[in-house]
Amino acid sequence: MTAEPCDECPACVAIRDGRALDVSEMDAASNNRVDDMRELLPRIYTAPSDLTVKVFIVDEVQRIREGWDVLLKTLEEPPDHVVFVFCTTDSTQIRPAVVSRVQRFDFRRLTVGEIGGKLKRFSRRTAGRPSRRHRPDRPLGRRGHAPTPSRCSTSCSARMPAR
Repeated sequence: MTAEPCDECPACVAIRDGRALDVSEMDAASNNRVDDMRELLPRIYTAPSDLTVKVFIVDEVQRIREGWDVLLKTLEEPPDHVVFVFCTTDSTQIRPAVVSRVQRFDFRRLTVGEIGGKLKRFSRRTAGRPSRRHRPDRPLGRRGHAPTPSRCSTSCSARMPAR
């Protein structure tokens, strides 16, 4: 398992193409009630089907209000096969009881200088050879900056078992 997706293995391809059953995305802006969280619980405690872990990506997590009470116990003692990714633009709106149970990673846009520096280091490291992972048909993230975490960013931590 690595933090970087290879974009070649069956797990990475399934996640990239949106076919991985064990990667779920939920918009908390419209699914923030207690009943919405209760519906999520059986899926959390069910074993993964294709990958070694289940990944639940919850966007706009700051919009959850009363639904947190249902998830707090799960966040305290999550099953070994579950990874939650909570995305927010306003972390101050997340309850302290939740914040104390998660690891926090703040993302920001890269400056033009930072992008240039990374490209220089990459080109020196590969000595002008194209990377075996180079995909000219796959653009950079929106507006030309480095891609933000997505389904594929969790791919190699969610490898498919050998068949």
